[in-house]
Amino acid sequence: MSDWIDNPCKRDDILWKRSLGGQISNLNCVTINHLINYFVNPSGEFQQVAVWAKDEGISFPPTAIRVTFTRYSSGGKRLVYAVDINPEQYGVDRDATTPWGSNGWYKDFITRDQKKVEFMERLKKWASDVQDRMDIAYGKDPKAFSDMQSIDIYLTSPSTKN
Repeated sequence: MSDWIDNPCKRDDILWKRSLGGQISNLNCVTINHLINYFVNPSGEFQQVAVWAKDEGISFPPTAIRVTFTRYSSGGKRLVYAVDINPEQYGVDRDATTPWGSNGWYKDFITRDQKKVEFMERLKKWASDVQDRMDIAYGKDPKAFSDMQSIDIYLTSPSTKN
């Protein structure tokens, strides 16, 4: 079923969004936003993942970046695919865990850090390339992403900048 109150491409408090198709019945939307206190209080089986990570000496970043692809189509079908990314893995300094609206990743503050701006530009390129293939993938074409480079190539290579 379509969720009429969860139209991600109508939000204005996120880092970036791109919409292909304008109606809720045929919407292909990608959004990028930041999450604070990432994985601080996992539930269900994710608690086991948190314990395993702690035992392995892995610490989760306090701020993660989430890319969400949302594809609505006729007949009430909806596909939501989210990718959470640790920006520290790609050379962006750790941000203090603060309230969401005053975090360094918040849309009004991100331009203060050139590394974050460059990271976002590369991430937007990847997200756009994935989104451009979503309609093909939604049609169950197994080759929709066959020529897609890995996200690591986009986030580490300056040559992928737009």
